[in-house]
Amino acid sequence: MAPGMHDVNRLVLRCVPSSVCTQPNCPPSSRGPTAPNELVLDIAASGSDLDLGSTGLGHNLLVPPTPVHACLDGCDAATTPSCDMRVVTGEGTVNGTTFGPPRPLLVGGLPLCLVSLWAEPVVGGGIANVATGAVDVTLPLRVQAYLASPDGICPRCVGRRCQGGANDGGVCEVDGTFFPGAVLEESYQVSKACPPADSPVATLALNVPLTTGTSMLEPAAGQDPARPCAAPNDPTSAGAPCACGSDCTGDACAFHVTDSATGALICLDARGGVSQRCCTDDTTRPCFATPVTRVGHAAVPSPAWPDPRYPKSGGFSLAATFCVGATGTDPIDSVFGFPGPGAVILPGKASWMTPLPLPCGGGGTPAPY
Repeated sequence: MAPGMHDVNRLVLRCVPSSVCTQPNCPPSSRGPTAPNELVLDIAASGSDLDLGSTGLGHNLLVPPTPVHACLDGCDAATTPSCDMRVVTGEGTVNGTTFGPPRPLLVGGLPLCLVSLWAEPVVGGGIANVATGAVDVTLPLRVQAYLASPDGICPRCVGRRCQGGANDGGVCEVDGTFFPGAVLEESYQVSKACPPADSPVATLALNVPLTTGTSMLEPAAGQDPARPCAAPNDPTSAGAPCACGSDCTGDACAFHVTDSATGALICLDARGGVSQRCCTDDTTRPCFATPVTRVGHAAVPSPAWPDPRYPKSGGFSLAATFCVGATGTDPIDSVFGFPGPGAVILPGKASWMTPLPLPCGGGGTPAPY
């Protein structure tokens, strides 16, 4: 090149539409594009508690960290904070077909793998308040119980591959880690991609009325207060196993931790759930105090409504009390104490969102919500 001359490089930029669009999980609100249209409830990895049955042997179970996506409508950015919410489930939706991964459980010497399925494709009738963070919604679940062997209760996810089950050798991601019983040395890493292979021996039909307020299970008129879920005049319906009211010890209080919502010192069971109360004559055995009560909590989302900035976030603790019917499978019904009460506490973080633009020029199609 001659002295004083310069080489000229030409750069041409061309926009190429993306072949993959990020689709919204929910349609825009009927109240306009600035109104919240989606709520994500992220259940925390610790601090949850599931109690099933009257015997106390199925209490203090950890609920895995599971996000629940709900579509919102009817609220807006400045005048109406109360939203109608619905949870859409099934193949092709963000919530999928199961509520969390399989859950290994060793209760009363009975090894069970529990799989929680969404019972309905659309869960409606819920209410969520973007100003207060309050949530009320009932989740219908069907929990399938698989009888297993003690050394292989549920299929594991190891090295991103399923070990055992219907998808043996298939690709998986760990969705939760459980301790089936009081043996802390044995843990299970499980995945929604690794279901059991056999047929379930029983199914629990659960309608779980979650609230950030107070949930109380009271007996019907004339019903024994100690047996709030018992059938009338049914001597086979189990009642409370003991006088309930003592602090828990032993495996029912294996660890002391501080409740992030209240600052109170609470007990964690060896199986990971939060201990409530135990029998006065056996403080290692959990029980239901009468009436069965669980208390939720809602934090005001930030930035506080009607600030137009989204997403908004805030903590929550969802609580529910409900009845669990008999399965008709005697080993399960007798060990858990079915029919009997059930209760759950689910702490976590809530995210309130407005519609996001599609990155591929708006050519995408919303998910089937």
